[in-house]
Amino acid sequence: MNNGLQGNKGNDIIKKILTNYMLLFIIAGIFIVFTIRLPSGSFASVSNILKIFQVGSVYSIVILGVTWVISMNEIDTSFGDVAAFSSVFSAVLIMQVGLPPNLAIVIAILTGSLFGIINGILVTKAKLNSLIVTIAISGIAKAIAYILGKGSSVSVKQDRTQFFYQLCQGATGIIPNILIFGVILVVVMILIQEKTKFGQYIYAIGDNQEAANVAGINITKIKLIVFFISSFFAAFGGTMMMLRGAAMPTIGSNLFLESFTKIFIGATLYKLGKTNILGTFVGAVLMAMLVNGLAKVGAPSYMQQIITGILLIFGVAITSVLQRRRQRALTLEE
Repeated sequence: MNNGLQGNKGNDIIKKILTNYMLLFIIAGIFIVFTIRLPSGSFASVSNILKIFQVGSVYSIVILGVTWVISMNEIDTSFGDVAAFSSVFSAVLIMQVGLPPNLAIVIAILTGSLFGIINGILVTKAKLNSLIVTIAISGIAKAIAYILGKGSSVSVKQDRTQFFYQLCQGATGIIPNILIFGVILVVVMILIQEKTKFGQYIYAIGDNQEAANVAGINITKIKLIVFFISSFFAAFGGTMMMLRGAAMPTIGSNLFLESFTKIFIGATLYKLGKTNILGTFVGAVLMAMLVNGLAKVGAPSYMQQIITGILLIFGVAITSVLQRRRQRALTLEE
């Protein structure tokens, strides 16, 4: 009898570990496959691993705020084009207006953040659907980016002495500064998510907005702040992309599918069935690893799109199943 109970308990523990840390097992599997498939040291080298984390950090910054928007059961489709706008705008301010790079980047980030304020006002005050609102704002941001860049990319002469350049491209020892910054940012946002009323309110609104309202949560205020944060990080990430190469008004389209894949695949880690900061960061590293590995094996570009699509379906499916289970559990408790 006791052996049977212990066996069931052991099986439950194994099942819980496999479920909760499924994403980490997937990453480990992909890493092993590429390490075996590629010549010795070309993929598993320290420099390449750091490069993967560097790229993952830049792209995770863009979508950290979107993660909280989705946690509130809202949507923000404008983040990619806000990033594109800020990328092009900062480049234009540097190359055509002649502003110092640091100042230009700060102005571009603050200006890009205004799109989030507009999103928040239209969703909370005008009571418009967040999907429709952010699609419209996305189109506006993209159009402005095209106008500023005259329909093409804007090359920027980099000043290696500038703070933001060192943040994006510099390193402390062998560790990229943007990776250090990204990890610190993720830790701070996890602490906010887990240890503050603000973070708990975000999930409370997403779980049951009516109950959150009855509980006295200022839903309008929380949503305004979160939509602002979403555009702020999108704008910040866009300027980091500018520092990694030419500013392009088209990057929004490229970011869309991959970013939602990172967010939803990340919902299979840590807070199962809920989009969360740690999961998004790990999802961004996973996608950076896939892109890096596929490029090294010489896979055609469409393979990345196919795998991204499969991962997005997987992440959404797992999230949906877990959310339905949670809702059933809450209903039974009531």
